[in-house]
Amino acid sequence: MESPLLEYDLSSRDLIASDGDYRPISDMNLNELWDVFWIETVKLWEIGGPIALNIMCQYGFYAITVAFCGHLGPTQLAAVTLALTVISTFAFGFMMGMGSALETLCGQAFGAGQIHIYTQRSMIILLLSTFLLLPIYIFTTPILQFLGQHHDTAVVVGKFTMLIIPELFSLSITITTKLIVAKYKNFLG
Repeated sequence: MESPLLEYDLSSRDLIASDGDYRPISDMNLNELWDVFWIETVKLWEIGGPIALNIMCQYGFYAITVAFCGHLGPTQLAAVTLALTVISTFAFGFMMGMGSALETLCGQAFGAGQIHIYTQRSMIILLLSTFLLLPIYIFTTPILQFLGQHHDTAVVVGKFTMLIIPELFSLSITITTKLIVAKYKNFLG
């Protein structure tokens, strides 16, 4: 387990110029170009792979939940689909917008060497933002009935949104983590 499956030694090739960047493409042969391509591909997957896996798991949860609830009946299918595609996606969009606004502070904190303080502050601000969205989850049934949704469907949506409230709170940590991961990986890589 300690040795990689494929040995890939780049020490014999001088791919880096004096300025710390890769040498110009015109000075490289095909093997060196392939080496640079492979290095950059690995770096991209190190950064993007965990984020992509996180997103696939999050939306996979939605797809699997809808598929299982489809076997319960048409009202349950409509209710779960409405809860996940409208209410939960609205909350995710709101939290992602808040996270993007806080990302500028995290960039400044990274330059100042105070990333841990701003990461904690971002998580706290996003956690407090979840309390702004909490009434939508709690009062889903009356809101949907006011908007003209069928009574039975609105009641089931209300019950389901009460069950997915923990997901709302987990977004405050998940979104901050997504925004910080790229900064750390770029710094470390």
